[in-house]
Amino acid sequence: MQTFFRVIDNPKLRLLFSYQAQLGLRVGEAVKLNIKDIDFQTRELTIKSEKSNTLDILIIPIPLFRQTLEYIKPNNKQIESSVGYLFFKEEGYYSERNEQYLSKNYVRNRFRFYVQRAGLDKVYGTVAMKPTTTGLLEAWIGLQRIACATMP
Repeated sequence: MQTFFRVIDNPKLRLLFSYQAQLGLRVGEAVKLNIKDIDFQTRELTIKSEKSNTLDILIIPIPLFRQTLEYIKPNNKQIESSVGYLFFKEEGYYSERNEQYLSKNYVRNRFRFYVQRAGLDKVYGTVAMKPTTTGLLEAWIGLQRIACATMP
């Protein structure tokens, strides 16, 4: 996992992928994270599960919560102007959608890019390149297995 996260030069995507890796969020759940969904007193995140269409409450791990606070500070204006979405679209970002958050396809493409940049596609190529939620989940599991297998 460290190999993957080390090559991510975009703080927004690093945080988004951290939410996926640490809380098991699907791409669609992660891109729609809104500041109003976070209880800053209890570190609880309320999300609407894409699969079961129910509300889930997850506890944000302390390191991820700190990372979130560090991300919010310099991006507060953009988050506010995008109706609270943490993973807001950049100005000039073309999309046929009217949503204020990143598209799932954009995130999937960036995931593939960073997997390739980290050289992990050579080790775990086909699963990491699947453009599906299941494929991304399998890729995360694969990256974790790679990390465990390569640890001294």
